[in-house]
Amino acid sequence: MSTRLIECCFWSDKEIAIFTGRPPAWSLRYYSCPLPIDVSDEVLMKGGEKLRYEIDSLDENRWNAKGKVHDAMVCRSMVLSVALVDEVLELFIGNSDQWSMERVRHIFITQEGYYLLMIIGL
Repeated sequence: MSTRLIECCFWSDKEIAIFTGRPPAWSLRYYSCPLPIDVSDEVLMKGGEKLRYEIDSLDENRWNAKGKVHDAMVCRSMVLSVALVDEVLELFIGNSDQWSMERVRHIFITQEGYYLLMIIGL
């Protein structure tokens, strides 16, 4: 659960930056919290064999392969998308010498990959 709290703080930092027009206080470069595993809160709190079974049934990217939507899945998706927001903010709020079409392409390709991973499940 503490992972989700950290991720919500990271997300909120980006929302505040967008709303106020100020640079984010927390850069993706200093964010090292792993994504939460995509299991239900009930299973997570129960622990034991059921938790091990659910963890073993996750796909190679640690996403739930059963098509169920858990709070952890929403949180994982938020962090992946806010990582892109952080890159975009850095690109446009940062120094002009940091701006390049290569960085824009990288953000676009990464965004496309996240979309396929989260929405289509490829």
